[in-house]
Amino acid sequence: MNSTYYFGIIVRLFSIALFIYGVGKLEFLVNFTYDERVLGPSLLYSISSSILPVLISIILWFFPLTVAGKILPTTDNSPNSINPHSFLTVLILAIGTYTFYYAVELSRFAELFTLAIFPSSTTLLIANVG
Repeated sequence: MNSTYYFGIIVRLFSIALFIYGVGKLEFLVNFTYDERVLGPSLLYSISSSILPVLISIILWFFPLTVAGKILPTTDNSPNSINPHSFLTVLILAIGTYTFYYAVELSRFAELFTLAIFPSSTTLLIANVG
């Protein structure tokens, strides 16, 4: 196995983690389907934080070698061994993928925090019930 195959395994593990993250955020979308008063950016936030990670994880699950080949092009043709340089490349890409997962997760919280701090720039459209 060369370094592209190893990184393909890491991409597939990343897709599992992203799928779990997206399924965990589906509760926000379920809340918005039952509460008809909330529209606009809140609904867009819940869709982007739940459905998009699930769709991206499905794409990464079915095409890990394609993604790995685009990120890490194959330079060696020996399928049985991996040299130390390729192993270090895969290890650094694994650490980067791990860090990218938490960056995606924290960016969602930063977006929600921005909605809470600056409601005038991103207003919530709440219909009057009464």
